[in-house]
Amino acid sequence: MSGPRSGVNRPLRRALVSGVMATVALAHSIDSITKSLVKRCNDGYDEAFVRTLVDKVAQQYVDVPVRDYVEVLIAKEVTDELRRLNALATQAA
Repeated sequence: MSGPRSGVNRPLRRALVSGVMATVALAHSIDSITKSLVKRCNDGYDEAFVRTLVDKVAQQYVDVPVRDYVEVLIAKEVTDELRRLNALATQAA
């Protein structure tokens, strides 16, 4: 076998492609999670702020091997954080 890929064995190549696809899928999920959470909060939070929280939480899941529920876990953690912030804002007011 010759060509630019000949130095990479098939399982490794598959893993690399799989990792890139997972990263692309996560990036798409981050956008949809962010929009969903902003809508759920009745636009009470700026989309850029929510996106920052989602990005921060998503970084924890970048290298996990099982990706089935990553979006749900990210949304739950960010929702919990937004609730904590709401509680703090209520106490401060």
